[in-house]
Amino acid sequence: MKFPFVGPTYQSWSLRADAQRAINLYPEVIESGSGKSEAALYGTPGLHTWATLPASPVRGLWAGEGRLFAAAGTGLYEVFSGGSYTVLGTIADDADHSPVQMFPNGNQLFVVSANKGYLADGVTVTEVVPAVTGAFLDGYFIAQQVDSKQFRISSLLDGTTWDPLDYATKEGYPDNIQALLADHEELWLFGTTKSTEVWRNTGNPDFPFQPEPGSFIPIGLRARWSAVSLAGQVYWIGCDEAGHSVAYRAQGYQPARVSNHAIEAVWQSYSTVADAIAYPYIDAGHAFWVINFPSADATWVYDAKTGMWHERAWWNGSVFSRHRARCHAFAFGKHLVGDYQNGKIYEMSTSFYDDDGADIRRVRTAPHLADEDERFFFHRFQLDMEAGMGLQGQPEPAVLLDWSDDGGKTFNTPKSAGSGTYQQYTKRVIWRRLGAGRDRVFRVTMTGKTKVALVNAYLDLTKGTS
Repeated sequence: MKFPFVGPTYQSWSLRADAQRAINLYPEVIESGSGKSEAALYGTPGLHTWATLPASPVRGLWAGEGRLFAAAGTGLYEVFSGGSYTVLGTIADDADHSPVQMFPNGNQLFVVSANKGYLADGVTVTEVVPAVTGAFLDGYFIAQQVDSKQFRISSLLDGTTWDPLDYATKEGYPDNIQALLADHEELWLFGTTKSTEVWRNTGNPDFPFQPEPGSFIPIGLRARWSAVSLAGQVYWIGCDEAGHSVAYRAQGYQPARVSNHAIEAVWQSYSTVADAIAYPYIDAGHAFWVINFPSADATWVYDAKTGMWHERAWWNGSVFSRHRARCHAFAFGKHLVGDYQNGKIYEMSTSFYDDDGADIRRVRTAPHLADEDERFFFHRFQLDMEAGMGLQGQPEPAVLLDWSDDGGKTFNTPKSAGSGTYQQYTKRVIWRRLGAGRDRVFRVTMTGKTKVALVNAYLDLTKGTS
């Protein structure tokens, strides 16, 4: 029989309810409606070094109009299509190596770093205004003021001039601004606790930006660097009335919850989610919201196309840690990402099957197999997968199967399958004589440098009488 092997990460508060995980695998629905399976699990993209900056870590990337700018450590750089770079100037850094934001107006680049706003004109980099986060909208650079409800704007198309009277105050609720985000001709003012306001350029001669009527949202921003614009919508991590961290998507001016009980329970176990750093990107028809949690050393990814979550991780040979990429730009026809620890800029691609030379470890923990606590005897587990097209001369990835009979809390010693060298092929991986259980959770683990697609899993089993 075929059983529902393909799916997202959903580890419930009680593993006996659901223990699913998808690590370095993401679900894709087969949209034809007549495929071999309703969905498949595909391997997440690999990383190859594209450029290495002299400072670290990489704190921000911006690309547009055929150009790429990068911030690493205290350095600001322009990086060219071949991976070479030139130093533009120096910016502030802080102990947390907080993200750097960059906004162009066609002639100038406004850079926000470590509570300071800088202007780069191609010759010099000059500090111009205090700024926690920034934005660019309708010809104005916009700077969030430090520990304040206020934001300031530059002169029109001129970031060298900031009139001290050109400011406005968030007014819907008395919390400070946590972050700014410009999206679709709107300026989002996220509060620190219980409010988000949307402002718009009304052309008012006294101050161009005014609150949009009916746009007040009674949810703030818990993680400053989690707010993104993705596929025409705004996403952020806020919190509910009980103080739990929740992922939201804006539907108009209404917050729609996109996290689930399982994700929220995991986030609640973290020492903090306030340090989360997110970036959006679109690839192969999927719109991904990638969220790194530095303190928890974890990376979660929401796919706006499917509404499903998966995990990404770097495998160091013995344990998982958060994914190396923490910022993204699409430049020169490539998805480029910056390393959170060193000065490397990687090209990220599903055509790469390793993480900068390191094996990628992929794990799928399947849903429970249970039927009113009846006993099952498991004769054979068959995995329908595609592998191959990997790095020539590398061994075929080890494919391991283990299982849990206590609801996903502990697993037995894995049984291996697979040997040989890489080629493009479809593989049936089969394990036999798998014992008996009343509540079985199967787990498949693959480690190697190869394309991976998991299409189906099949079981031969019989139901016992006791």
